[in-house]
Amino acid sequence: EYVKDEILKTIGNAKGSAKFTVVFFNSFAELPPNPRWISGRDELATIANWVNGVHARNGTSPVRGMEAALLFDPPPDVIYLMTDGLFDAAEVQMIKALNRRLKRPAQIHTIAFMQRGGELLLKQIAQDAKGTYRFVPGY
Repeated sequence: EYVKDEILKTIGNAKGSAKFTVVFFNSFAELPPNPRWISGRDELATIANWVNGVHARNGTSPVRGMEAALLFDPPPDVIYLMTDGLFDAAEVQMIKALNRRLKRPAQIHTIAFMQRGGELLLKQIAQDAKGTYRFVPGY
């Protein structure tokens, strides 16, 4: 619920012409209905209904979410990867390889929520993609 609140707060604070999407992931990627780039506040209600209806499931594979995000047309300039960070270390190299397939790789910022267990992996993903790492302890 905390992650959902943060996503919706971020979307509600969006300014300018920035476009975004949200991809949830576990052992697979979960995209919003009618997956496309959307603009901030104007579409908050639409995305909020979907975000609030998504429920956490077992497993964490950020590769699944990255695969889905990088298929958008045009591909993203920036990705915020928010997770507990508890996933297989081999996925760091898989994410790096996926991102490097893009003509212009996305900058990836990583955010660890409530657990530092995957901190080294998330820092590596951010470093590989010229992003930043941040830890959020929770409410």
